[in-house]
Amino acid sequence: MKNLRVFSSNKSIAKKNVHKIVTALSKYFGLQIISLEVNIVSSEIVLELNKKYLKHNYNTDILTFNYSESNSNLEGEIFISLEDAKNNSQRFKNNLNEELKRLIVHGILHLIGYNDSTKAEKKEMSKVENNILKSFKNLSIIK
Repeated sequence: MKNLRVFSSNKSIAKKNVHKIVTALSKYFGLQIISLEVNIVSSEIVLELNKKYLKHNYNTDILTFNYSESNSNLEGEIFISLEDAKNNSQRFKNNLNEELKRLIVHGILHLIGYNDSTKAEKKEMSKVENNILKSFKNLSIIK
């Protein structure tokens, strides 16, 4: 998929497998990827973006920016904080690989219109994430 770019300063990220997840999700949901960047970066970068664009002065594990006016023609960016993903994996007794896959799926779901602002929305989004993640059980994001 030439319209997807994966950026990471961490050399241990298997970018091809990130592509596999996004490609599978685009087929599953019938999406067209116009332009999508998945960025796995430091928590400092995510915090800076959160402050600048969302006016939130706190860390988060993921930020998703949707630049399209469509939930089926994706144009956007996903920023994943590697440090926060590590912290979440420990907090939720999960491994980092599974957490990164979850965050990639989570970001795509945001781009296609899922929200997690309310308890009910979080529950629904989590249910969809868990069902999707079963398909990627043997896929590793970390080399």
